[in-house]
This record gives sequence, structure tokens and C-alpha cells, in this order.
Amino acid sequence: MRKGKYFLVILAMVVLCSGCARNEEVAIEDVYDNMIESNQDSITNLMNEGKFVSDKGKAYAKGPLDTVYLYLRVNGPYVMILSVIIGCVMAVLARRNKKLQRFAIFTLCVGVPLLVLVVIFGYGFLCSLFF
Repeated sequence: MRKGKYFLVILAMVVLCSGCARNEEVAIEDVYDNMIESNQDSITNLMNEGKFVSDKGKAYAKGPLDTVYLYLRVNGPYVMILSVIIGCVMAVLARRNKKLQRFAIFTLCVGVPLLVLVVIFGYGFLCSLFF
């Protein structure tokens, strides 16, 4: 039974890490061409008339919460996966210490990923409403 638990934890880590390790290589020229194609109307309007398409630009709050939001938006999936992996390993290794096991499950496996999702989507939603 003991070997089965360790095997499942290692298997879960391999599956989670392999999904995050996929990197697609994109040439800089492709990114530039896609950006030009998607914004061609705005670029021609700016060049011809000398004004922006929309008068109201997208703005969001500046401050410490903005820094946290931008960091979590980029690195949020890695923070969540790392938290779940550490929580699972702690829960398996702390079989006799129920308090530590509860902390690992509820805080690291559930709480941190939920907090990251609330910050990412909640802050984005609030900024879309008020700014």
C-alpha cells in the first residue's frame, strides 16, 4: 500500500510537470506579422487621420496590487501547480501529524490556487468595471 501511494504522487507530479513543460517556439517575425494583421485598421486610421480609433484607452490601477496582478497573471499557473505538488507531498509524508496534513491539503492544495484565481479574475473583472 505504501508503494502505491508514492507511485501515485510521482505519477501525478510527472503528469502535471509534463503539461507545463510544453513550449511552442514562435519566431519573432510571426508575432510581429500577427500583430500587424490584427491591428491593421487602427494603424491605417492612425496614419491617415492622426488620431486613435478609441478615445478611451484601457487603464488600470497602478500600485502594489497591480504588480501582484501582473506577476500572478504571468506566473499564476506555475504558482498553483507548485503549491499543489508541495501540498500533496506534505500530505503524503505527514501521515501521523494530522494538523500538518490538514494544512497541506486545505492551504496548499486548495487555498493558494483558489487565491491565485480570485486575484487574477477578480482584479481583471473589477478593472473592467471601474476603469
